[in-house]
Amino acid sequence: MFGLDPKLPLQQRIDYIELIPEKDRANVLQLFQQVLSGTPNPEPLRHRIRWPDGSLHWLEISGRPQIDSDGHKRVFGVIRDITEQQQRASALSQSERRFSSLFHMSPDAALLIRLADSSIIEANQHFENLFGWNVADIKGKTTLELQIWCDLRQRDELRRTALPDQDPIIQEVQLNSRDGRQLHGVLRSQYIEIDNEACLFSTFLDTTERKKAEAALRASEEKFAKAFRQTPDAVVITDKCNGTFVDINPAFEQRFGWNKDEAIGRTSLELGIWKSSAERQQLLDAMQRDGSCQNLPAELFSRSGQLSHNLIFGGEIELAGRPCLVLTVRDVSHEREQEQALRDSQERLSLALDSASLG
Repeated sequence: MFGLDPKLPLQQRIDYIELIPEKDRANVLQLFQQVLSGTPNPEPLRHRIRWPDGSLHWLEISGRPQIDSDGHKRVFGVIRDITEQQQRASALSQSERRFSSLFHMSPDAALLIRLADSSIIEANQHFENLFGWNVADIKGKTTLELQIWCDLRQRDELRRTALPDQDPIIQEVQLNSRDGRQLHGVLRSQYIEIDNEACLFSTFLDTTERKKAEAALRASEEKFAKAFRQTPDAVVITDKCNGTFVDINPAFEQRFGWNKDEAIGRTSLELGIWKSSAERQQLLDAMQRDGSCQNLPAELFSRSGQLSHNLIFGGEIELAGRPCLVLTVRDVSHEREQEQALRDSQERLSLALDSASLG
């Protein structure tokens, strides 16, 4: 108990007070004086002593003062080594402090729930900020009372699968806030035991804004895809860096004669679409200078060699981090033919008038 070998005789008298670490000594002596003075103390006296090898150990002393036959006041009692007990208590205390720090400093909303009845034991500040309930007001209430679950089947699944010695349960859930908002997020729940009671430690990562952004992006992509596929104009998407076709729409296939499998991965130069390299360079210069082009005239060949008059409109987009150009090619051949026919008619009329005046 004192770190001494019972088989070896003591070489000198041991001063018990000297065994007490110096920084603890004053406090322990004060407790001894209280015992000797007869001050009631319902708790046993606990303190540390230092063994000869320098290690620290805990002792628990239970006793009471008595007067011996010589008239001296002494303490008679029982001394017990409680080092392991104190170490376990210290480890538990440290563990609880670590858990408390983790719980309250978590960047996500956190809840500690009693598994038996789903009552809330504790919640952190992030839960209060996100869901709107004051932590002090909801302690002891159940998640059912708060009507926090949008889908009770998810709650039932969690309670069914939350078992000891199991990895955290991860769920995509929707939860209700105090003001009725539906929050989308990822719920991570871990079975733990506190004071021999089954509990759930749950954190909630709010992904509501991300979900909204993803939904808006999907809607935008669907609108773009619908317009891309259904527009009567030929539309192409090309890689800005190397000019290869990334996608073409059905109108392009119909007008120019190349299908998607034949065009994608190749350039307009490889397909021989441009009649004039100067017009192609004008397009590139406009995109480089302004990031877009409007009403750029271009004469283009189809696969069969038919030449058409076109106006090109375009701008830059990004697809999966890849800079691209989206170009709309509008066929204005009919309009050009009508314009030419009108000019020819005007010339014939002018010649006719000139002839009439000479006659």
